Amino acid sequence: VTGVQTCALPISTGVAGSGTHASILAYYNLYSGCGGTVPEADWAYNTGGTITTSPNFSIGGNQVAFIQTSGTTASLVLLKYPFTPPGTGSLAVPITLANQATAAAYTTCAAPCMWKVALSVSPNDTWSPPYYDSGTDTLYVGDAGGKLHKFTPVFNAALAEAGAPWPVQLTDATQANGPVYDATSGRVFVGTFGGHLYSVGSGNAGTTSGTIYGTSIRLYTQYGIRDSVLVDSAAANVYAFAGVDPGGNSGVYQFPTNFTSSTTPSEVTAGRGGTGT
Repeated sequence: VTGVQTCALPISTGVAGSGTHASILAYYNLYSGCGGTVPEADWAYNTGGTITTSPNFSIGGNQVAFIQTSGTTASLVLLKYPFTPPGTGSLAVPITLANQATAAAYTTCAAPCMWKVALSVSPNDTWSPPYYDSGTDTLYVGDAGGKLHKFTPVFNAALAEAGAPWPVQLTDATQANGPVYDATSGRVFVGTFGGHLYSVGSGNAGTTSGTIYGTSIRLYTQYGIRDSVLVDSAAANVYAFAGVDPGGNSGVYQFPTNFTSSTTPSEVTAGRGGTGT
């Protein structure tokens, strides 16, 4: 992010938005050199749902994208807010935002404003935050049924979800974790509660097709892969984290970014993590 909003931090409240409780709010003056002496409320909005994962900034710093749930349906929300704090609203008295009529209308709306669209096939998602690649204006997010969704464009034009072969159905069809896109390999890496790590993409740097390139062995038999992976693009490695591996240990698995279904990862354990099953 750039400019004034480097001093601000939007956070989700984790509870349903209403006229008496914000679903998302921001604070500023969080760092020295921001012009104030103590943190202060910037803005607070009721977006009409519950946000349980983290928001992603636009490159300009005046928009965020996040997943919001209402009942059992997850939606991707784009939110535009005033660039110069302070804004309006508070935790207990938020500004209630109406959804714009169309994605195109959102591109020219005056802040504060929002655009909300349900993920295709209307799945739930309470765990997978969106991953935004500013270089291609593309966003990836998983859902509770093990599908990986792709949106492009996102902030730079009217938001659109990619069609067939997207969303990609991951084999074990369980809740996906937060995906990570690696621009060097051109693949998206995403794990599931079922315990598999997947790489999705064509392998061409900067492009990602809707095909599964690699599926790992089942890494975790108790909790699955809940944390997002770390990608070392320079070393061409992916690191996945085991809360409890098949032997009952906590540990870290290392894969090459071009791993396939026959790749055997290396693991470093870090003590007992529980009882393996």
